[in-house]
Amino acid sequence: MMHPGESGAPVLEAYETALRRVRAVVEPVGKERIPVEEACGRIAARELVAPFQVPALPVSTRDGYALRSADTEMAAHQRTAQVTVVGSALPGEPFARPEPLGAGEVVEIRAGALLPAGADAVISAERTSRRANQLHVMERVRPGSGVSFPGDDVHDGTLIVEVGQPLAASQLGLLAATGFSHIGVYRRPRVGLITIEANDPSPHGEEDRRKRLSAGNAVALAAWCTQFGLSARHWRISDDADEGVAALEEAERVCDAVIVIGAVYSGVRADGLAALERMEWDVHLEGVRLRPGRATSFGTLGGKPVFVLPHSPVACETAFLLLALPGLCCMAGTISPPFPIMPARLSRSLRRMPEQKAWTQVVRVRLAPGTFFLRAEPLTGRAVREQEGRLVAAASANGLLLLDEGIDGPRTGDIVGVILLQDAWS
Repeated sequence: MMHPGESGAPVLEAYETALRRVRAVVEPVGKERIPVEEACGRIAARELVAPFQVPALPVSTRDGYALRSADTEMAAHQRTAQVTVVGSALPGEPFARPEPLGAGEVVEIRAGALLPAGADAVISAERTSRRANQLHVMERVRPGSGVSFPGDDVHDGTLIVEVGQPLAASQLGLLAATGFSHIGVYRRPRVGLITIEANDPSPHGEEDRRKRLSAGNAVALAAWCTQFGLSARHWRISDDADEGVAALEEAERVCDAVIVIGAVYSGVRADGLAALERMEWDVHLEGVRLRPGRATSFGTLGGKPVFVLPHSPVACETAFLLLALPGLCCMAGTISPPFPIMPARLSRSLRRMPEQKAWTQVVRVRLAPGTFFLRAEPLTGRAVREQEGRLVAAASANGLLLLDEGIDGPRTGDIVGVILLQDAWS
């Protein structure tokens, strides 16, 4: 494949095309079996179906007395039915007598205990009056009342979890109840973060400021990885090609995916990108018509995905959330996008100049409760920069609004789809 810069200006792909290219290249990194109690948030590597019905035998759903419903007919005529308590049944300790209950016999029972043979209903203790082993039933009981019959909770062969679905706590409890002790899940990819810092000295502390921004990028991306259950290791290197090759070789050896932070838009090249070119990485994406985030490249090195993200903090995080993170989630086996999309009402209009319509524009928004819909406040414009500062406003955003290529900006009061920046499956 052609490397960035070989033909002059890079080819900038539409955002949706770029995302499809990423997803077409990445694949799950592998599978493993883990105990069911450790599987919360992990991604199922195969369909999980109930191996048998639950309950396997009739059980009581309440504390009370197991009886024959026919013995309570007298209580339907403003009288009480008198029966005899002949034993008890607890969860794990069923009624000891194997013979079915006879006429007028009942068994004291607890919720979850097996129903004695011959009984077809359970009445709550509050609906009875007891003295010694004599029980007065004060209302008629219908057959099946207070009883869970075989298959009522889980049918044999019922699909519990689909492939690629994150495992929720309630599902794990159900899986354990149906006999699963271990579950096959996709392994979570290990991510290598390589921050490139320029060596050239700059006046007035500019070099130190750039290094702090680089460190901030790595911390933000590592935190996002942690939020999605991905482990991340950080290398901080200069723009020396030899140093870059050494870091890339180590990252390729111990990680499943590599993210290089430090791209600048000059032919979509990065300070130190020569290291990747020297290692002859395969470039699948030279740049994206995404603002911010156009200085984003994607390729493979030794078959492993490599994302080259912009140096600017807002652009770096944007490109990570919209391109790298979906790729990493695919590597983790999930079939779902990282974030849900929620409808929200826009608080003010967003104007788009003709040249802006050639790009997918990403607008950070602050979501707040509103009438019927969430309220989305765009964090753009001079007023935001003067009141909060661009980076402070960006850090407070809890949603992303994507303005597709070719469309006009939405107006005040429009209902728009906002990417909700919260984890869906970790």
